[in-house]
Amino acid sequence: MHDVANGQSRSRANAASSTWTIWCDFCRSLAMDPAALNVPDPIALLQVFAHQYRTGALPLSHAQVHSPMVGDALHAVGQTLAHLGHPDPHLTTSGASNLRLQ
Repeated sequence: MHDVANGQSRSRANAASSTWTIWCDFCRSLAMDPAALNVPDPIALLQVFAHQYRTGALPLSHAQVHSPMVGDALHAVGQTLAHLGHPDPHLTTSGASNLRLQ
């Protein structure tokens, strides 16, 4: 309900929650912290996640998806990290998407 109260639709909030679950499972499969704080440069980790998400190689993810859905997934992971008080790794310090993820 908190997400809906903040102007986010229930379906978008559910999708973000589902993406976070997929991200956590992905990180755990690599014995990594889902917050990616133990990684000096999380972009490489996000690139692998994005590729596997796009190809449907991750458990719980869809079959092969289009790139806008991958961007949405990376945004959802970044926003969840930001809500946890960590920097959003898919954004630069100026707030733009990191070129290595486009």
